[in-house]
Amino acid sequence: MSFLEESWVEREEIQYKKIFGLIGKGIYPLSFELFENQFGTESVDPTWLHYGVFVYPPTEKRNSWVYVTSGMSNPWGAEEKMDFSGLGVEFLMETLEEISWGISVLQSLMAYNILLSVGRFGDRELLNYGDRVPLAIQPPIQG
Repeated sequence: MSFLEESWVEREEIQYKKIFGLIGKGIYPLSFELFENQFGTESVDPTWLHYGVFVYPPTEKRNSWVYVTSGMSNPWGAEEKMDFSGLGVEFLMETLEEISWGISVLQSLMAYNILLSVGRFGDRELLNYGDRVPLAIQPPIQG
């Protein structure tokens, strides 16, 4: 198994399960249409379409819904361990009830962060802990 595959398994099948419980319906991956329609991007790295959002329903220990990204911390192309992997971050949103727009919001934030990482928006830095992001996303997120 490659370092990338090992990292993926560790995050999604071991750590996420331990932290969030059993997964809901599976991963909701990013799409070419998201990059094209919301960000006007005509060229998409195929690896970006392997990033996505998981939804975890409430458990006995947690009465909330958890929406969590997967893929931004993948060590794409790395052969050995580093201080941080990929973009070094995943996003999480927790709500008291299931929301129809949770997946779309995290997909949009993830796509935005990916595009920041490749310089699509000039020299702006990646999203970081404590950053505020207005959710006036165009076109409007469909829920």
